[in-house]
Amino acid sequence: MLAPAAAAAVAAAVAAGIVLDATSDDRRLAAHYRGTLAAAHGSSFEAARLLGPGRVHAGFVYGYRGTPSWIFVAVYRPYRSRSYTIELVTDQGDRVPLRSLRLDPRTGSAGLVIPIDLQRVSAVRLVGATRGDVMEAAIPRAQ
Repeated sequence: MLAPAAAAAVAAAVAAGIVLDATSDDRRLAAHYRGTLAAAHGSSFEAARLLGPGRVHAGFVYGYRGTPSWIFVAVYRPYRSRSYTIELVTDQGDRVPLRSLRLDPRTGSAGLVIPIDLQRVSAVRLVGATRGDVMEAAIPRAQ
Protein backbone atom coordinates (compact mmCIF):
# COMPACT_ATOMS: atom_id res chain seq x y z
CA MET A 1 0.00 0.00 0.00
CA LEU A 2 2.78 2.41 0.77
CA ALA A 3 4.61 1.78 -2.53
CA PRO A 4 1.75 2.97 -4.82
CA ALA A 5 1.29 6.12 -2.73
CA ALA A 6 5.01 6.85 -2.83
CA ALA A 7 5.11 6.25 -6.59
CA ALA A 8 2.19 8.65 -7.07
CA ALA A 9 3.92 11.28 -4.93
CA VAL A 10 7.15 10.91 -6.92
CA ALA A 11 5.23 11.14 -10.22
CA ALA A 12 3.44 14.28 -9.02
CA ALA A 13 6.73 15.87 -7.96
CA VAL A 14 8.36 15.04 -11.30
CA ALA A 15 5.36 16.45 -13.20
CA ALA A 16 5.45 19.65 -11.12
CA GLY A 17 9.16 20.02 -11.80
CA ILE A 18 8.63 19.58 -15.54
CA VAL A 19 5.85 22.18 -15.60
CA LEU A 20 7.90 24.68 -13.58
CA ASP A 21 10.90 24.19 -15.86
CA ALA A 22 8.83 24.45 -19.04
CA THR A 23 7.21 27.72 -17.94
CA SER A 24 10.27 29.41 -16.42
CA ASP A 25 10.90 31.67 -19.44
CA ASP A 26 7.27 32.81 -19.44
CA ARG A 27 7.38 33.54 -15.73
CA ARG A 28 10.62 35.53 -16.08
CA LEU A 29 9.15 37.54 -18.98
CA ALA A 30 5.95 38.24 -17.02
CA ALA A 31 7.96 39.38 -14.00
CA HIS A 32 10.04 41.69 -16.22
CA TYR A 33 6.89 43.12 -17.83
CA ARG A 34 5.27 43.75 -14.43
CA GLY A 35 8.49 45.39 -13.17
CA THR A 36 8.70 47.65 -16.22
CA LEU A 37 5.10 48.79 -15.80
CA ALA A 38 5.55 49.32 -12.07
CA ALA A 39 8.64 51.50 -12.61
CA ALA A 40 6.58 54.01 -14.58
CA HIS A 41 3.27 53.49 -12.75
CA GLY A 42 1.63 51.90 -15.79
CA SER A 43 -0.91 49.14 -16.16
CA SER A 44 -0.50 47.93 -19.77
CA PHE A 45 1.49 48.22 -22.94
CA GLU A 46 -0.22 47.55 -26.27
CA ALA A 47 0.89 47.11 -29.87
CA ALA A 48 -1.24 47.16 -33.02
CA ARG A 49 -0.67 46.94 -36.76
CA LEU A 50 -1.09 50.22 -38.57
CA LEU A 51 -3.08 49.65 -41.75
CA GLY A 52 -2.87 52.03 -44.70
CA PRO A 53 -5.13 52.50 -47.72
CA GLY A 54 -6.23 49.14 -49.08
CA ARG A 55 -5.60 47.65 -45.60
CA VAL A 56 -1.88 47.36 -46.41
CA HIS A 57 0.36 46.87 -43.38
CA ALA A 58 2.03 50.28 -43.02
CA GLY A 59 3.70 50.04 -39.60
CA PHE A 60 2.85 49.78 -35.90
CA VAL A 61 1.31 51.84 -33.13
CA TYR A 62 2.43 51.21 -29.56
CA GLY A 63 0.43 52.47 -26.62
CA TYR A 64 1.26 52.80 -22.94
CA ARG A 65 -1.43 53.02 -20.31
CA GLY A 66 -0.12 54.93 -17.34
CA THR A 67 0.23 58.42 -15.97
CA PRO A 68 0.55 59.82 -18.52
CA SER A 69 -0.63 57.54 -21.31
CA TRP A 70 1.27 57.84 -24.59
CA ILE A 71 1.49 56.45 -28.09
CA PHE A 72 4.45 55.80 -30.35
CA VAL A 73 4.05 55.36 -34.10
CA ALA A 74 6.51 53.60 -36.41
CA VAL A 75 5.74 53.46 -40.13
CA TYR A 76 7.38 51.73 -43.04
CA ARG A 77 9.56 53.56 -45.55
CA PRO A 78 6.91 54.60 -48.16
CA TYR A 79 5.01 56.57 -45.49
CA ARG A 80 7.93 58.23 -43.68
CA SER A 81 8.27 61.59 -45.37
CA ARG A 82 4.71 62.73 -44.82
CA SER A 83 3.10 64.91 -42.19
CA TYR A 84 0.00 63.60 -40.50
CA THR A 85 -2.74 64.89 -38.32
CA ILE A 86 -3.49 62.34 -35.69
CA GLU A 87 -6.66 61.48 -33.87
CA LEU A 88 -7.75 59.01 -31.27
CA VAL A 89 -11.05 57.19 -31.65
CA THR A 90 -12.62 56.45 -28.27
CA ASP A 91 -14.61 53.37 -27.36
CA GLN A 92 -17.70 55.63 -27.61
CA GLY A 93 -16.85 56.54 -31.21
CA ASP A 94 -15.73 60.11 -30.44
CA ARG A 95 -12.67 61.45 -32.26
CA VAL A 96 -10.07 63.30 -30.24
CA PRO A 97 -7.76 65.36 -32.49
CA LEU A 98 -4.14 65.66 -31.42
CA ARG A 99 -1.42 67.99 -32.63
CA SER A 100 0.14 67.42 -36.02
CA LEU A 101 2.57 64.54 -36.09
CA ARG A 102 5.77 64.89 -38.09
CA LEU A 103 7.49 61.55 -38.46
CA ASP A 104 11.26 61.46 -38.43
CA PRO A 105 11.97 60.77 -42.14
CA ARG A 106 14.98 58.60 -41.26
CA THR A 107 13.30 56.33 -38.71
CA GLY A 108 9.63 56.78 -39.60
CA SER A 109 8.74 57.22 -35.96
CA ALA A 110 7.28 59.73 -33.53
CA GLY A 111 5.57 59.64 -30.17
CA LEU A 112 3.46 61.84 -27.98
CA VAL A 113 1.57 61.97 -24.72
CA ILE A 114 -2.18 61.60 -25.17
CA PRO A 115 -4.79 63.61 -23.23
CA ILE A 116 -6.98 60.60 -22.34
CA ASP A 117 -6.40 57.22 -20.73
CA LEU A 118 -5.30 54.63 -23.29
CA GLN A 119 -8.02 52.33 -21.95
CA ARG A 120 -10.60 54.63 -23.60
CA VAL A 121 -8.88 54.47 -27.02
CA SER A 122 -10.18 51.97 -29.56
CA ALA A 123 -8.15 53.21 -32.55
CA VAL A 124 -5.40 55.59 -33.59
CA ARG A 125 -5.78 57.30 -36.97
CA LEU A 126 -3.13 59.13 -38.98
CA VAL A 127 -4.52 61.36 -41.72
CA GLY A 128 -2.12 62.57 -44.41
CA ALA A 129 -1.85 66.35 -44.30
CA THR A 130 -1.58 66.76 -48.08
CA ARG A 131 -3.31 63.78 -49.71
CA GLY A 132 -5.74 62.85 -46.96
CA ASP A 133 -4.71 59.17 -46.90
CA VAL A 134 -5.83 57.49 -43.68
CA MET A 135 -3.89 54.89 -41.74
CA GLU A 136 -5.51 53.27 -38.73
CA ALA A 137 -4.57 50.90 -35.92
CA ALA A 138 -7.18 49.19 -33.75
CA ILE A 139 -5.90 49.21 -30.18
CA PRO A 140 -6.45 45.92 -28.31
CA ARG A 141 -7.89 45.92 -24.81
CA ALA A 142 -5.76 44.69 -21.93
CA GLN A 143 -7.62 42.09 -19.93
